[in-house]
Amino acid sequence: PQAQYWMGALLFEQKRYDAARTHLQRALSLDPRCVDCMAHLAHLAYLGADDALCASLLAQAEAIDPDHAQANLVSGMLANRTGRYDAAIQALTRVVEKAPGSAPASMAAWTARAASLAWPSSMAFFRASSTSFIGAS
Repeated sequence: PQAQYWMGALLFEQKRYDAARTHLQRALSLDPRCVDCMAHLAHLAYLGADDALCASLLAQAEAIDPDHAQANLVSGMLANRTGRYDAAIQALTRVVEKAPGSAPASMAAWTARAASLAWPSSMAFFRASSTSFIGAS
């Protein structure tokens, strides 16, 4: 199962999602408690906008390891996309606490906080700030 998982994880990083899914599903069938497999498959479901499958895989992963970083990251991203900002902040905060250098989790948590405060100008401010920093010489 480990070889299948690692091949799937590598293919995921290479954005070869169909091939990654095949290896990850095979790894999960060999080891039904593979939380890493569930988290990657949930991420693939998220990217494919299959929110029901994503949520199902995340629930399975959380039942085994509620502190799994990638599962919490995907859970936070899904909660943010579906407007459940409190759940997004909670999941993403867990990731940031476990891995303080996680830029994706930090950015997603910031976005969820801004959205939860109904602060519509926050994203415009962020885009303007980013553009001015990038354009600065």
